[in-house]
Amino acid sequence: MTHSGDPAARCTFCPKLCRDVCPVAIAEGSEAATPTWKGALAYGWRRGAVPLETLAGAIYRCTGCGRQRTACLHGIEARTLQQPVREAVWASGCAPPAVRRLVARMRERGQPFERPLAPVLERLARSGLPIAGRDRRHRRLLFTGCTALARRPQLVRAAAALAPRLPGGPSAFAPAVCCGLPLWAAGDREGFVRQLAAALRAIDGAQTVFVLDPGCARALGPLAAAYGLSAPAVVRPWIEALAAGTAALRGAIVRPIEPTVAYHDPCQLGRWRGVYEPPRELLALACGGRPPREFAACRQQADCAGGEGLYEKLHPAGARRIAARRLAAFERTGAAWLATACPSAATQLARCAPPGLRVGCVTELLALATGDDPERETPL
Repeated sequence: MTHSGDPAARCTFCPKLCRDVCPVAIAEGSEAATPTWKGALAYGWRRGAVPLETLAGAIYRCTGCGRQRTACLHGIEARTLQQPVREAVWASGCAPPAVRRLVARMRERGQPFERPLAPVLERLARSGLPIAGRDRRHRRLLFTGCTALARRPQLVRAAAALAPRLPGGPSAFAPAVCCGLPLWAAGDREGFVRQLAAALRAIDGAQTVFVLDPGCARALGPLAAAYGLSAPAVVRPWIEALAAGTAALRGAIVRPIEPTVAYHDPCQLGRWRGVYEPPRELLALACGGRPPREFAACRQQADCAGGEGLYEKLHPAGARRIAARRLAAFERTGAAWLATACPSAATQLARCAPPGLRVGCVTELLALATGDDPERETPL
């Protein structure tokens, strides 16, 4: 059988091998939510057999987690396959109303959240890590991303506390600016390129940019290159900078974490970048040498937390069910605390966690172990 060079053609006869691993298909309990179904629709549209309007609702029912790829015998990546379709849906004007509202808000405010983020960063900068100005004195910057500022300021505070301990670490915050990833997920190619270009201008002149949110690291690095934009010489997820400074951090541990901790692999850091061991090594360091407990589904096979992409914003009930499933798996680890390395995953899991369960990022636990509690202040 020929597939006309289109990977989605394989989805037209596949027995839905991805059905049992796709978090959205499981949460919604619908065959129409499977990556196979969306791939078949995309193939039909490209052949002129399926109207674009038919895809408009289905194509956004995806977290972009990459979990489907682990079950696909052909290694097809559903989210990458869907991007041209999303861009066509947006350009045609048939995107769902919720997507259009989010894009309008992004274009108006430059970020997806209600509150302005610059004042939040200015307050956090009083802890000692300045905000880089246009004088370009600071060549190593910490790019917080808007999710951390809006939903996880304690993560930003913890990173600022640890930065001076890292040889070659960041010397200043990058200005508060969104990388534009929500616009990319919406299919708004023009808006995404414009917003990403603004983010790149804000860090222009930096030699190294450490990025708190793995999704932002993807935007500032691989996606910037894919869309023809010039990125900084080095863009690194913050967790990799911490791992490179393990020797310095080891001498700073004064209060090892006593409760047992389980680690959730975030999709953008794990499957999309292949970073699995560094956060585990850092958690072991914070816990006095004890490695974190593991989920039954971990590393490349880790399940999504439901906080990625636009799915959480467009389908909050489904996203909550995805998080609840991950939290049920956490209970089976027997751990007392839950750690991850992504502000979106931490926010979603904390929002759905039972009362009393501490959910935090690896950076926050490290800061706590060095005697600097990032939650000492009320979240902004």
